[in-house]
Amino acid sequence: MTRIVSVIEQSGRGRYPVDIIRLKKGMEGKFSGQIYLLTTSFRDFWGVTLALTLTIEDRAGNSSKPIVFPLEFDSEPMKPLPSDMDKDLNRSIGAIGIELTRPPYGL
Repeated sequence: MTRIVSVIEQSGRGRYPVDIIRLKKGMEGKFSGQIYLLTTSFRDFWGVTLALTLTIEDRAGNSSKPIVFPLEFDSEPMKPLPSDMDKDLNRSIGAIGIELTRPPYGL
């Protein structure tokens, strides 16, 4: 495994360009951690339907089965991770470099 391919689809806009996170040296086999999406203001996206699709690829170009995550922005605080998972999941893998477009108001 050498990279994570990210695709985001937004209702009313369509699909954003693909983004690739290259895995750091030492993460080529089994890895755990978090990837993150930088946004301007989460309030700009309240009520907007987003879907994040991730696939993992190896050096030969083989891909994993895609995993789709619905994305939702709200004002609830983030829930703490279970203590037995905190160490592994608090490790940063990288940022998704897709810049979201704020939908026009009234949609």
